[in-house]
Amino acid sequence: MKTRTRMLLSLAAASVAVAGCQLMQGGGGGVPAGGGPGTKGNCTPGECQVWVTVNDGPSACTVVDPGSLLVSAKQRVLITWHLSSPRADFTANDGIWFKRGQGTVFSGNHRVQKGVFQVWDDYSTPNNAGHFNYRIKVTTDSGHSCDLDPEVVNG
Repeated sequence: MKTRTRMLLSLAAASVAVAGCQLMQGGGGGVPAGGGPGTKGNCTPGECQVWVTVNDGPSACTVVDPGSLLVSAKQRVLITWHLSSPRADFTANDGIWFKRGQGTVFSGNHRVQKGVFQVWDDYSTPNNAGHFNYRIKVTTDSGHSCDLDPEVVNG
């Protein structure tokens, strides 16, 4: 193989490794950096930003599915969720809570400020690979409470 070809292949492999994590639509396929329906995402190595849309109606609210979050960087990754509505907030006790892996794979769950919640995903070990459903739970200024159960995929 020619030196130039080897160099281009090495650069391509490095670009894929640096991607870290990306948002995936629930049914598969990649979501571009601009996001899909109800979501926008931006991931860099070690950090993922997820924007979540909350719709508040006269009698109830809904959380729009942000799709699956694919974490491919085998390291600790800080995931930060941002609510798109200034009239919604994560619930005080469990804004983002993992149904499996809480305390082992996922830790440090905390509300940073109104509408912003962070969790550490420790994918530095192969034992922490897999599909992990979590609950997004929010309340709105009108008093409605709503939740959704998307997933993080380590691997």
